[in-house]
Amino acid sequence: MVPDKDRVEEFYLDDMYDNPNMTIRKTLGGTQFREPILIENVPKIIPFWKKPVIIASPSFGEKKQSIREFATLTFSEALNRSYNLYLSTQNSILKQFDADFKEIFDEVYIAKYKSKFEKTGITYEHKAIDDMVSFTLRSPGGYIWACKSYDGEVQSKYLAQGFGSLGLMTSVIETVGGCTLCETVHGTVSKHFKQYQSLKETSTNSIASIFAWTKGLYARAKIDQNEDLMDFADTLEKVTIETVMSQYMTNDLATLVNDQHHIELDDRIEPMSTQDFINQIEIHLKDQLKKQKNLIGQKAKSASNTIDSMFSRKKLGNESIKVEIS
Repeated sequence: MVPDKDRVEEFYLDDMYDNPNMTIRKTLGGTQFREPILIENVPKIIPFWKKPVIIASPSFGEKKQSIREFATLTFSEALNRSYNLYLSTQNSILKQFDADFKEIFDEVYIAKYKSKFEKTGITYEHKAIDDMVSFTLRSPGGYIWACKSYDGEVQSKYLAQGFGSLGLMTSVIETVGGCTLCETVHGTVSKHFKQYQSLKETSTNSIASIFAWTKGLYARAKIDQNEDLMDFADTLEKVTIETVMSQYMTNDLATLVNDQHHIELDDRIEPMSTQDFINQIEIHLKDQLKKQKNLIGQKAKSASNTIDSMFSRKKLGNESIKVEIS
């Protein structure tokens, strides 16, 4: 938790220490990408949001060099995803600071990405932030929204809630040097931590925390070219979503599903505790890994039989040749 005056007294701290996340971000720099986790049976507050809206913002600092790096990373991500890219500012009001964002993005786009975007069939456009908010509320999603740091913090929170819950959003920081930092959007969830301290049962959505681990594992696996670890990270994400699809949920999602679908009292989904939810994911994960292991065994056996068959045919072929010669 980030210390404030009350927490300094509560935990007997020597000082009101800096936010640890901000300290790391200050060192790394980079761009923060926040993306909702879509689950079919979790209703969206805005029902016609069909695809994710990815919020991109500077991880720390908004000087000209960091803005240029922000632009480069954001354009690259749009290309990788084949997503349209929108930049929002208040350049008509903040004529110097916000104008820097627009001008630098325009320069980077024209110099490095315009032809690539046109070839891919995607677009880049600048919008005033009020227009961008209106556009987002009526669009089906499927694009990247680049904005300033504070705007990114605010917009990502309302988007996460609009897609279902703060516990259903990933947060990944990428740097031009290739570093990756994965975190949750919702932070520590102080209210639930207080309950935990009081030995009370909590029902905290763990999905964002799980996905922070999977994204980190996947990034490490790419560096090491470890396909098994990539597969494990992918499997854990899929299993987590499948667990919710099977009606196992924490309080935030269960309440949303029950209320939005007007489920009758007898059929309402019972919220799970934090630990029970994690345990259920573990059960599904072990079951899926066992299936994958069996499938690999079947494929290996099939491959072995195929090889044996090939050598057998080759042997028979050689024998038939010998007969013909004799």
